[in-house]
Amino acid sequence: MGITENNLTTIEQTDNGLLEMILSPTNLNRAYKQVKSNKGSGGVDGLGVDELLDYLLNHKDELLQSIIRGKYKTNPVRRVEVPKEGGKKRQLGIVNK
Repeated sequence: MGITENNLTTIEQTDNGLLEMILSPTNLNRAYKQVKSNKGSGGVDGLGVDELLDYLLNHKDELLQSIIRGKYKTNPVRRVEVPKEGGKKRQLGIVNK
């Protein structure tokens, strides 16, 4: 349902929505290649970048469906402030297991 200036209207969901664009194979492959080229480090789950491709290939359908259905849950992130030069601070996210 959408909101216009005068009343509520129903909006049909299309197959070309933002979520579909984000989850497109082209975008997901681009994201994976970016992590790989940046020599990204493993996450808090202990899964290394070298193991990521096999995991994604084996769990792709399950992961995509949980995201599409709104069932995917990320780990909670605790924020702490880290001091920087000049008295400034930056936020650091720490994922709780």
